[in-house]
Amino acid sequence: MRKTKMVALCVAGVVFCATGADANKEFRALTNAKAFQVTDSAPHAIPLTNDGSTSKTINLAATILSLSYNVECTADGPDGSYLAISILVDGLPAGPDSGDGSGFCSPAGPDSHTLFSVVRNAIVAPVASGKHTFQVIGTGVNTTSWQLRNMMLSITAY
Repeated sequence: MRKTKMVALCVAGVVFCATGADANKEFRALTNAKAFQVTDSAPHAIPLTNDGSTSKTINLAATILSLSYNVECTADGPDGSYLAISILVDGLPAGPDSGDGSGFCSPAGPDSHTLFSVVRNAIVAPVASGKHTFQVIGTGVNTTSWQLRNMMLSITAY
């Protein structure tokens, strides 16, 4: 009985989230299904859309931005290496941002090429209503290569 109530509650929560429209909320999604591979440790602007655009400017009427970057990721390199991701809004890192001090994904073993589904969340507040430019920057920290696939940057403006 308890399990049935929890399932019903979860389903109701999903339906509420999906249908609970708020007149003051805007949602945008930038997607890229193409693979993006890097074989050095330099910072790289990651394509946000299938056309290869590495930045997008969107007009939003908001004071708070909630960002979520979802992607399949693999990295290769020695122990301790990893890929770091920063989400930029108008050229500035969205918080919390630790630059290259925080791993987004890391190697699963020598030449494993294992894909992981990974999420990076950020909040930007306050922001002025108007046009904002979005970018995602990836930096390999001691990696020999890294690859991203099936990317989506979700932008919710409040």
